[in-house]
Amino acid sequence: MRKFSVWFWQRTVTPHMAFLASALAMRGHDVVYIAELELDSERVALGWQLPELTGARLCLIGGDQDIYRLIEEAPIDTFHLTQGLRANGRIAIAQILIKKFQFRHLVLIETVDPRGLLGLIRPAVYWWHLKRWQNTLTGILAIGADTPDWLRLCGSSKINIYPFAYFLQEACFNLPATEKKCFRFIYVGSFIARKRVGFLLKALARLTEFDFELDLVGAGPLGNELKVEAERLLPGRVTFHGVVPISEIPKFISRADCLVLPSSHDGWGAVVSEALMVGTPAICSRACGSRAVVEASGVGGIFETENIRGLESLLLAALDNGSIQNSDRDALRAWAKCLGAEVGAKYLEELLVAQLLKGPVHSAPWVNGGC
Repeated sequence: MRKFSVWFWQRTVTPHMAFLASALAMRGHDVVYIAELELDSERVALGWQLPELTGARLCLIGGDQDIYRLIEEAPIDTFHLTQGLRANGRIAIAQILIKKFQFRHLVLIETVDPRGLLGLIRPAVYWWHLKRWQNTLTGILAIGADTPDWLRLCGSSKINIYPFAYFLQEACFNLPATEKKCFRFIYVGSFIARKRVGFLLKALARLTEFDFELDLVGAGPLGNELKVEAERLLPGRVTFHGVVPISEIPKFISRADCLVLPSSHDGWGAVVSEALMVGTPAICSRACGSRAVVEASGVGGIFETENIRGLESLLLAALDNGSIQNSDRDALRAWAKCLGAEVGAKYLEELLVAQLLKGPVHSAPWVNGGC
């Protein structure tokens, strides 16, 4: 396999991309990860930890002069992977220089929020951006179930578009033994309006004749309001765990029977990947980019975003199936290896080869039965 020089340009060092960069480096490629800062305070407050960049070189941008210096250092055959086409801070300066010096350039774009007035004008905004870049972009790594088709509708037919994901580190711990217990749902994330934890509480309140409990992991401005709502709708059934270090999240999810992500919008929704990777089925709204892997997994389900009865129906189906058995968990965990960083690095490698040789590209790893 040919060895590549691959440079990641991100605003922060996140596990969403750092594990992929490390896995690519471990496959023998020259990998540089460039960021404006290590982690922002908002993510630290949510339990995020700085991921280790094994085998990859980390460069932090202190100012515009650092970007110019790095671009001058980059081998001419480098593939540059940059974050987004708008609202991306100093990464925009790097993109201009990458274009100027005619480097190979792939941009990562998440599912775009279609809500509200801004949602109505975003197709026109992206049409303009894509028009500017269509003759110089090597390709787009489109993260989210609807993102490839949405970008094509925005006029990017001249640009190669590849379905992509956030590929995460595989969990390394023994799964809990099956035991007699009530069914456990879990939500992990911020307590903000967009995540709609209250919507989940209302749906579960319709099913109180069943024996279940709900774990809520996270924090946010709606925390106190949700505690009041939980005690009113589901007294004694909801446990608030607060902020948990991100490295411990897979263990938390592995103790549950089903993860629920009811967001009104999520560019991807990494907790869904984390759930599947520890063998826990996931339910999410159609507005979550990670619904692509929920559908492919064959467990859990997708509900129409504003349809509380649709969510209720999926929650009821999960309860009817009962607590997940270790054999089923093991099978799902084996399938979900397709969401791990090692498989993601191999997939990215194939995309880079296809770019050079103008050859065919394999399906995304989660398509056609996973790994």
